[in-house]
Amino acid sequence: MFGIQLFARNLENERLLTYGSFVSAGPDDIFNWQFGTPRTYGVRLLVDY
Repeated sequence: MFGIQLFARNLENERLLTYGSFVSAGPDDIFNWQFGTPRTYGVRLLVDY
């Protein structure tokens, strides 16, 4: 048996903020940001014996 799957994530290609932090370290201030994954898409081929 064979199968094909199509998939897509983040179709609108939005850069969603998933993490943010601020650290006050004396005279230096540190900002950290992490964004989600960009648009991804693909095809999966399935084989079942």
